[in-house]
Amino acid sequence: DFVAFSLDNVTSGGHSDPLITNNDEWIDFRGYSNANRPQLILNYEEPYVAASSITVSPSTTICPGTSVTLTRFGGTTGTNGNWGWYTGSTFLQYNNTSITVTPASTTTYCVRGENSCGNTTCTPVTITVQSNSTAATSITGTSTICAGGSTTLSVSGGSLGTGAGWYWYSGSCGGTLVASNTSSITVSPATTTTYYVRAQGTCNTTACVSQTVTVNTASTPPGSVSVTASTICNGQSTQLTANGATLGTGGVLRWYTASCGGTLVATGNPVTLSPTTTTTYYVRAEGTCGNTTCASTTITVNQLSVAATSISGTSTICNGQSTTLSVIGGSLGTGATWQWYTTSCGGASAGSGNSITVSPTSTTTYYVRAEGTCNTTICASLTVTVNQLSTDPTGVSGTTTICEGTSTTLSVVGGSLGTGATWNWFSGSCGGTAIGSGSSITVTPTATQAITLEPAEAVTPLTVHLPQLRLMNFSAGIVYKRLGSLY
Repeated sequence: DFVAFSLDNVTSGGHSDPLITNNDEWIDFRGYSNANRPQLILNYEEPYVAASSITVSPSTTICPGTSVTLTRFGGTTGTNGNWGWYTGSTFLQYNNTSITVTPASTTTYCVRGENSCGNTTCTPVTITVQSNSTAATSITGTSTICAGGSTTLSVSGGSLGTGAGWYWYSGSCGGTLVASNTSSITVSPATTTTYYVRAQGTCNTTACVSQTVTVNTASTPPGSVSVTASTICNGQSTQLTANGATLGTGGVLRWYTASCGGTLVATGNPVTLSPTTTTTYYVRAEGTCGNTTCASTTITVNQLSVAATSISGTSTICNGQSTTLSVIGGSLGTGATWQWYTTSCGGASAGSGNSITVSPTSTTTYYVRAEGTCNTTICASLTVTVNQLSTDPTGVSGTTTICEGTSTTLSVVGGSLGTGATWNWFSGSCGGTAIGSGSSITVTPTATQAITLEPAEAVTPLTVHLPQLRLMNFSAGIVYKRLGSLY
């Protein structure tokens, strides 16, 4: 039988147990004996209490990939309860003690007690996941500089994780520290150097990327130029050598005329050159890192003489006359003069200069050539033909008294015939009536007459007066009387 009751009627008198200590309890109701008193059977569940905290091992702050163990501390779940683990509203698992998790990012976990009577509050803990750095993909910046120059190197790509910075090294990755916590550096290496950069932070150190900065060296200028010959003749060559220069990266010695850097004429050292006129040469070192100043030298070029093409002047004269001979064509080189010779080219000196006046007594060949610093030319020549004068005859030989109708042969005595001359005979007067030529003539005069002899040149004529012959008749015969004489 069941009776209605009120807790006001509940008494614990006569029973030593607390009101609720077990799953089954009885409760006394006042006014009933032990034999027939009613009993209320109470079945109850043990109450739950929220966890006081969650402990984390190894730390509430981790790096990616690190696992942590979450352990509940304190609290109860009551009868038949479980501890449920969650991230937000997402259930993970039931576990009375702990769970191990590996969060990829910062995550809040919580645990609560759960049973049929309900759930406790969820006790939370946050696991902070720090970020890793990622390696740079490359280094940007000028990779080739000249000695004394600088370049700025910068990280390209990659990212910095928690507490990370970019660290720069030379020599090797992690070698000699150059700079830290900067994405760019400006460097001025004295020699070719490889630079490395990596991210170093709380969670990781990345691999390095590297960049080699090549340091090109500058050339030093030549101090002077030496030559095998500073004065040459046109057509000759001389060797020029630049002294004191050192060639830097990509360096070469270049030679110029007109000015330093003017007209390029040669490359290298030494060089052999053949200027045609006096020339100043300039040399400098040129390379990757620029050009030096120039050193210079002047090569003096003496000019060659050119042979005369001919000689002008009267080529035929009479003995005692003169003629002026002059050079035609050709040219005089450095320090040269025209030199004249007879006998042969370079034989007996006959004078110098562009012209000479000569009075040869016999036919003579004259030679002229240019003689100077650089050369002596071949000769041009001219033969001056000297015609000889005739000389007066000293007389005429032959019979000067003849009989009428007979002949006499007259011959030249003494004198000489000049060039191209003949003996010409005249009667009447010198140059009068020509009666013959040659060294002798035969005449048959009819009366006494003067016969004149002269060479075919302007010489003094010789007149022969043949005596007039008078015929006288005698009984005994014919008698000739000399009426004239030779004079």
